[in-house]
Formats: sequence, C-alpha cells, structure tokens
Amino acid sequence: KYGIYDDPWRLKAEKERMERIGFDLSRVYFEGFTNLYLNRYNDMDIALDTFPYPGGGTTCDALLMNVPVVTLEGNSNHERFGKSILENIGLDDLVAKSTDEYVDIAVNLAADTERLKKYHSEIYDRMTRSAIMDQSIYMKDLEEAYEKIFGDWLES
Repeated sequence: KYGIYDDPWRLKAEKERMERIGFDLSRVYFEGFTNLYLNRYNDMDIALDTFPYPGGGTTCDALLMNVPVVTLEGNSNHERFGKSILENIGLDDLVAKSTDEYVDIAVNLAADTERLKKYHSEIYDRMTRSAIMDQSIYMKDLEEAYEKIFGDWLES
C-alpha cells in the first residue's frame, strides 16, 4: 500500500527492482492509496516493522487492528520507537536485537497458529489499556519531562 503504486510507471519500476533483489512477486501485493487502508490489516497475520526507521502511527494502527508487529531494536532514539510501543503493551518478545533474530521471530510466529490466534484476539485490548493510549498519563509524564528540562537549564 503506497501512493506511488497508483502510477503504472513507478509500479513497474518497483516490481523490477524487487525482482532484481530476489523477491517472488507472486507473494507481494501492491496497492495504491486508499482511505480504507485499515481494512487491509484484516488480511494480515503479522506486520513487519521497517528499519532503520520503524513505524509509529502504522505500528499503532496494526496493533489496534489486532495484528502483531515484529520490530528490530535500534541504537538511536528514532530507531527504538517500535520497541518502545511493543514494550509498553507487554510484547517485548516481538522485539529483535539483530536482523537474524528479527527473521527468526517472524518465521516462528508465522508457524505458531495458536500464538497468532491469541495475539489477534488480545492486542487491541492491550493497546487500549496501555499508557500509550492514556492521554492523562502521557501529558503528566510530558509535563514532568518539560519541568526537568527547564530545571536543568536553569541550573546550567
């Protein structure tokens, strides 16, 4: 799902690029922009977070649609966003420390239908009960962080 796939030339170029690096295109679905993109999560068993730039909103969208997300723990703050989200909802078992572990987690999860069923029935509840979705907790933590930053600045 990506807006460039609405352009036939760009879609052709992307397919050629993916074939060159070994993708089996019969296993890849290309879709252009749609306002109903959340419905596509109903067609997924697992979402694979991108790296080194993990999703934020798209990770939360997948989780709110009961789709487990596998992410790779990065080194810098922006690379650890997926890890932070998953740890906040108790899914640290889906956080990989290496690319090999990322593949292992995804492959093992894909083979474990019982675990997938469990995730597909409970992730939404985990998300909605988490601090991520609690605006009052989030704002309190943010205000405390601002006060600390300001206090540190005053002391410097």
